[in-house]
Amino acid sequence: MGVYRKAFETEDDYEAWARRYGDQVTVLAVNSVEAPPTRSGMTGRRSVMVTYQVSGRMLTGREDSRQASMPALAAAAVGIIVLLVLLYGMI
Repeated sequence: MGVYRKAFETEDDYEAWARRYGDQVTVLAVNSVEAPPTRSGMTGRRSVMVTYQVSGRMLTGREDSRQASMPALAAAAVGIIVLLVLLYGMI
């Protein structure tokens, strides 16, 4: 199970997401993030940051695609090392 983070622009966006996917995810933390005030003195926008855990691949986000490529990179590195050792042995 992976742990992922997702940002929502408004609390309504988060609530809609939670209603839609609430049965597929386990929410670990919900944080309200407020942007600093602007130069004109207006208060900053408020966003919601959610940390969640999911067992499937449907809601994994971009982090999952990077994690999925790691075994391929490791296999390529081992292949190159084996090739170099065989070429060194031929010399």
